[in-house]
Amino acid sequence: MDVVLYLLFGFFDIFTILIFTFCMFRLPAKDYVREFALIALSAAVVSCINRMLLNISMFDPGIQFILLALFFRYMLSFRLYEATLVTAVGYLGYSGVQFFLFPLMLSLGITSLSDMTGHTELGTYLTQFASDLAIMVSALIVKRFNLGFSFITQPPHSFTIKQKPNRLRNFITLAVGFGVFSLLIVIYLVTLAQQKTVYLLSLIFIPLILLLWILGKRDRYD
Repeated sequence: MDVVLYLLFGFFDIFTILIFTFCMFRLPAKDYVREFALIALSAAVVSCINRMLLNISMFDPGIQFILLALFFRYMLSFRLYEATLVTAVGYLGYSGVQFFLFPLMLSLGITSLSDMTGHTELGTYLTQFASDLAIMVSALIVKRFNLGFSFITQPPHSFTIKQKPNRLRNFITLAVGFGVFSLLIVIYLVTLAQQKTVYLLSLIFIPLILLLWILGKRDRYD
């Protein structure tokens, strides 16, 4: 039963990330529901293997990020640069929401510190459910008010046209790398810090805010 619940909540985590990501880049999420379901199921199974069988929980976020970027590249036909970019926005956005809600739920006595690194605890599932709901509401708001970014075209992208590199693109690539690196550092510190977990969670907002600011400049540049 624990495995079934883990897969179910893991599926909806990834599914909502994908919807949020497409809304953030003004892409038609409803046209890709079937692909989203397959990606979410695959990612949930891989996460279950990582955490419950291989016991490599601290590496799972990084593996999930790489897996999603590969799905964006090879299943949804994004160029590699755009695939990495949109994955970073979706993953960091979801993590930011989750790491905002967890201290709030902790202060209300809904969760405990052990739920942050747990797999099948009730508090862990409550945090995931609240995060999924919040990220879906965020996606609806972004879509309703036509927010987000528009410089990435709807896939499939043309891979025959070579794009010339520019300084802004290189800067964005560095920012994405910094964001993913920071995310992995946060997860690692959360695993070690125990009682200081709540304070470490604020680190996730640094790369997220930086990335959104740079993407805003990129959108205006086009």
